Amino acid sequence: MRVTARYLQLSRRKRSPRFMSSGERLSVSVNPVGDCRTNGRGVQASGRRLRLLDLTSDFSICYRGSCRSVAFDSDNAYPGLSVDAVRAAVGRTDASPLHDLVYRHIISLADLARGLTADTLLTTGAATADLVRALVQSVSSRDADRKGALAETLPNRIDDYIRRHLGDADLSPARIAEAHHVSLRYLYVLLAEKAETPAEWIMSQRLNAARIDLAQDSPAVGVVAQRWGFKDQSHFTRRFKAAYGMTPGEFARTASKPY
Repeated sequence: MRVTARYLQLSRRKRSPRFMSSGERLSVSVNPVGDCRTNGRGVQASGRRLRLLDLTSDFSICYRGSCRSVAFDSDNAYPGLSVDAVRAAVGRTDASPLHDLVYRHIISLADLARGLTADTLLTTGAATADLVRALVQSVSSRDADRKGALAETLPNRIDDYIRRHLGDADLSPARIAEAHHVSLRYLYVLLAEKAETPAEWIMSQRLNAARIDLAQDSPAVGVVAQRWGFKDQSHFTRRFKAAYGMTPGEFARTASKPY
C-alpha cells in the first residue's frame, strides 16, 4: 500500500463490524516524506522509522502535511507469526539490528513493484514476509528467536552491506566477513549461489552502478570511477570494456544519442 496525502486519518476499533471477520493481520510501514503518527496498543510512533501495527487491535494513523507512506500488510500466517509475537514487538522495532535493512527494503517496494511481473511480485512478497518475520523475531524475549533471525537474514545483510559500500575503494571480502563476524571461508559459502566469488560479485555490482550513472547523467569518466570505488580511471576503463565491449566514454556517448 502506498499513500500520498496532505491530511489523512485512519483508525480501527474492535467493535467495528467491518473488521469482525478479518483474520489476524499486521502492517509494517515507513514514512520517508512528511509527518505520520501512529498509535497502536498504547505505543505511539512518529518520524522516519519503521512502524509495526497489529491490525487486529485498536490503532490510529494520522498523516499531516505533504507526506508519503509505504506499507506492507499481511496476514500473520503468511510470515508465520502468532498474534502474540506481533503484539510483543509493537513499539520495539527501533531496537532491532534489522531495522535499517527492513526500512530500506520497504521504501524500495513502491517503486520496485511497478516493473514486476505477477510471478516476481509473489516472490518479492514472500521475501518481504521473511524479512518481517525476522524483524519481529529479532526483538523477541527469546534468545533462540533473536539468534535465528540474525542467522536467517545474514545473506540479506551481507548483500545490503555490499550495495551500501560499493563506493569504498577498500571494500573487500575480508572486510565484509569481519563486519559480519564470519570467516572468509564461510562468506564464500554464503555467496556461492551467485555463481561468482565475492570479489567478482563486488566488481559486477560496481560496473553495473557505473553503467547506470553513465547512461543517465553522462558525468566525467573519472568522477564515475571514483564514485564507485575503482582504483583509478584506467582500471575502471579496462574493467568496463572487458564487461561491456566498449569504453565508458564510448558507452556514455552511445547512451546519450537521441532516438
